[in-house]
Amino acid sequence: MNRIARPLAWAATSTYCDELLGFRVDLELAGPAGGPCITLAGDYAPTPLSSIAAGLGRVHPEAALDMLLQPLRRAAMLARPPAMRAEPVAGEAALTLCAAVVKAPLVPRQRTSFAEIAGQRSGWREVASFGWRGESCDARRSAYELLGALELQGMAL
Repeated sequence: MNRIARPLAWAATSTYCDELLGFRVDLELAGPAGGPCITLAGDYAPTPLSSIAAGLGRVHPEAALDMLLQPLRRAAMLARPPAMRAEPVAGEAALTLCAAVVKAPLVPRQRTSFAEIAGQRSGWREVASFGWRGESCDARRSAYELLGALELQGMAL
């Protein structure tokens, strides 16, 4: 089986859940009026909302996301790689973490892929924005470091 078909075969035998958090990290290039925005990285957390906080899976996805924004901001600040500044500075590029409630397969964390998100249950919301002074090729690596370090278990609402 080739490398592309293997993850898809895994997803086909997995249970889908429509109360997961999807994430993406966008790079906004520096410029006087802001520059183009490029999505560098994306993934989802295979933890149902109801496992993050009791009753969270029973509310509307937009309301659930509203309730999670502050705890997600705190988690993002803790997960921020050293190459990212805590806040963007005028005139420099910014990396922005966004979140949405999505439908995706329930698989082990190391098997998740942004490509396997089957649908969105909410709109994308900005969670946190970080400054970036480095090269754009390094930004992708830092974006995946941020996503990999983002810890959802035990978030206090």
